[in-house]
Amino acid sequence: MPARLCCIVNPAAAGGRARERWTNARAALRRAGFTLEERFTEAQGDGIRLARAAAADFDHLVAVCGDGTVGEVASGLIQSGAPTSLALMPTGTGNDVATQLGIRSCDTAVDVLTRALARDAAQ
Repeated sequence: MPARLCCIVNPAAAGGRARERWTNARAALRRAGFTLEERFTEAQGDGIRLARAAAADFDHLVAVCGDGTVGEVASGLIQSGAPTSLALMPTGTGNDVATQLGIRSCDTAVDVLTRALARDAAQ
């Protein structure tokens, strides 16, 4: 069964440039064979709420945002208690969290996610 991805997107990240970055990243994920659902934040705290609500229904949450929303999505995932993994799609300004993990672009994020899921499927 293919992995179920829920992408929690902050379209306001990077002064609104995240929306276009996400459009390109979404296309790359689909080309890589992923099926995904999108949930968009509109205000501070939405990342927590959306992650908490989605965690039990998806195999993986993908935080499509900058550092602030990454923290929110991670908090919501932890609060949910669900055994769901978290992936990062850096579309913010600084993307310090993703950069520290070696994910410096959306293309790298797609590659990392593809390899991780292929490894999981092989086990």
